[in-house]
Amino acid sequence: GSTTASLITGTPVTRYWVGAATGDWFNVANWGTSSGSTSTPGIPEYGDNVVFDNSVGNENPTVTLTDNLTAADITFTSSNVNFAGVFSTTTNNMTVNSSQVKFVDRVTVNSSLTFSGTDPRITQQAASSGKAFVLGNGGEFTLTGNSATNYFTGNTNAYYTYNTTSALTVYFNPTTTTAANLVVTKGLITLGNSVNTNRIALNEVNGQELIVGTGATLGLVGAGTSSFTNAANGGVINASAADSKVLITSTAPTILGVQSPGAAITGRIFKDGSTINHLEYNSAAVFYLPFAMTVKNLTLTAGQINNSINNITIPSGGNLVKADGTTTAALIASLPSAPTNVVATASNAQASVAFDVPANGGSVLLDYTVTASPGGRSASGTASPIVITGLTNGTTYTFKVTAQNNLGDGADSQASNQVIPRLNTAIQSVSQANAPTFNLTNGIVTVKYNSDAYSKATFKLLDFNGQEIINKTIQSVSGTNTVMIAVGDLRAGIYIVSLSDGAKTLVDKLIKYN
Repeated sequence: GSTTASLITGTPVTRYWVGAATGDWFNVANWGTSSGSTSTPGIPEYGDNVVFDNSVGNENPTVTLTDNLTAADITFTSSNVNFAGVFSTTTNNMTVNSSQVKFVDRVTVNSSLTFSGTDPRITQQAASSGKAFVLGNGGEFTLTGNSATNYFTGNTNAYYTYNTTSALTVYFNPTTTTAANLVVTKGLITLGNSVNTNRIALNEVNGQELIVGTGATLGLVGAGTSSFTNAANGGVINASAADSKVLITSTAPTILGVQSPGAAITGRIFKDGSTINHLEYNSAAVFYLPFAMTVKNLTLTAGQINNSINNITIPSGGNLVKADGTTTAALIASLPSAPTNVVATASNAQASVAFDVPANGGSVLLDYTVTASPGGRSASGTASPIVITGLTNGTTYTFKVTAQNNLGDGADSQASNQVIPRLNTAIQSVSQANAPTFNLTNGIVTVKYNSDAYSKATFKLLDFNGQEIINKTIQSVSGTNTVMIAVGDLRAGIYIVSLSDGAKTLVDKLIKYN
């Protein structure tokens, strides 16, 4: 309808709650036109602005509704208001500033909702199913300040409905919120963090989507009926963002919007041909796949996905994890991705190469191959680490790892760190610069030598005829070692000293003159 000239309207009045800790919204005495003042009482009209500002005597009130209410704007400032009474609230604009507000019935915000200040919260604590918190009336809507710390929270009776041409990102309490229903009537709605829901309704053919944001999990946990559409531009869940996940734990197939074999499939959960970052199925029900789709990471915890007609493709670099869940037909698999975090540790003529297991491409990983550079020598195994032998001591090597599944070899990993295989001896070198030195002073032999390992060595002192005088085990550390060994009061003469670690023995002469 319309008028041929502008209507004569009254000037909006700003009404302040002055009804103390408890009161009825529709009691004229509970309102004033200035903060804390009762001098000009009056119930807010539908075009008035309403303010709860936590003035003295009116802190954090419980406000009882005895009828449905409408206001132009409602502002909560440092005032934790608890609404009682099963009646609806409608406003064009709502501001929640350093306040935590609780509703029990339908709340509709037509134009804008603003979170601000310290830890603002909105809770829909519906006592019975179907009580909704509605954002938008079909046009544009502004949502400001909603974040991972400034969020909505609710219970298993609360509906959250989005009806706007604006694209919105919404945040729920990521640890406690389970909504009765997420309803997208119009718009592109992104879940900024994780939320569980019993049902989802995407019923309008407006091309709307419920988008699971980066790092967020949408849990379908209820046994209620969900509504989807199979029209070409119908509403669907979009879960393609990095680290996003859809978790299905519902016991009822209807949550998936599909029917049993032989019956017409009248709904769907994802777009035909869409790519899903991570889908976990953990249900006693059978998920009948109504169309082909790509799933980067598929976890089958329990239950069955019937993909005998339409298949799931695991792309290159994708992963399949099976517990007790299964599919009725083979998935379309791909090559595994490259192993990561490749770390080599060298020893005598060999190296041990450790790595992180890659995504399997939807097919069981069979084994891994480690290849050395230079030289191309390789070794295979079924788990990390893998030891590659036959290397040349003193040569600098790096290593790459590939994984194999039933389809073949995946991509090479990044090169490992550089290592140098060598004989792991306590005595590092027989060169003149690093050879041990033996000195005899006042009945003490001082042994100095270099070592490349924490190991044991044997020191021996013999007379010139080969008769053993001292046989002692000493501990070597990596680097320069200085060990002093008491040998007692020796007669003048020539003595033989040696240092051995079993693989290498170094010998020297000592002369005692008097």
